[in-house]
Amino acid sequence: MLCLPLHCSVPLTCAPVTIKSRLHPRIAETTFICTRGMYRYRNMPFGLCNAGATFQHLMDVVMSGLHFEVCLVYLDDIVLFSRICEEHLERLIRVLGRLESAGLKLKPEKCNLMQKSVSFLGHVVSGEGTATDPAKTKLVSEWLKKSALF
Repeated sequence: MLCLPLHCSVPLTCAPVTIKSRLHPRIAETTFICTRGMYRYRNMPFGLCNAGATFQHLMDVVMSGLHFEVCLVYLDDIVLFSRICEEHLERLIRVLGRLESAGLKLKPEKCNLMQKSVSFLGHVVSGEGTATDPAKTKLVSEWLKKSALF
């Protein structure tokens, strides 16, 4: 099985609040009043209670029907997988179309296209399967060597 995953990062600051308001009519929760007037966030601000869960719900709604068949989604990480190049390009167009219709933007410098393996949630995912990311286990293996001296 040939695995050609797409890995794209969608920063949380690019999630328009208008999308959130379509999912939850709670846009007024981001409104605040000060001496200079009333203000409302256009993008999802960091530090709000449940901001991560709200963004995950947004991604679940945007990618509904594509989970586990076309891609894996966790917060701002999307891994697209396929067996052949033509299928990969067709799936890429579907995923990018969903993101565009939701008003989400990608940072090109964070996108890795047509890779045979990617690092995802502390694991290396490839056509051979899933393995632990060596960068994550390096610290533990070095610690064991140092503690054996004492």
